[in-house]
Amino acid sequence: MKEVYFELSSRTIADVNPCPCPLSPPHWWLARINTPVSFRGQGWARKVMTRLLKDADTEGVPLHLNINPYGDMDFAVELVLFWERLLSRFLRGRSRR
Repeated sequence: MKEVYFELSSRTIADVNPCPCPLSPPHWWLARINTPVSFRGQGWARKVMTRLLKDADTEGVPLHLNINPYGDMDFAVELVLFWERLLSRFLRGRSRR
């Protein structure tokens, strides 16, 4: 797995790190995904996350997600809905294999 996934056209970035916990099975955690406001709603974060999730799936690496809002996203509405949309689309794609 790469530690940084980046989409130059929109400056969307996702950072993943190996979890340092020695007691758990090896896994990575998604530390950040950010798309500048002017590019949101156009599928850029989905594109980056799809690449990241495919790499994790190919390598058999479990991912851990902590939702920690910052900036101008409203946690209760925008952030939760974003993850629900993204993960449901990815999981639907996996079931077609």
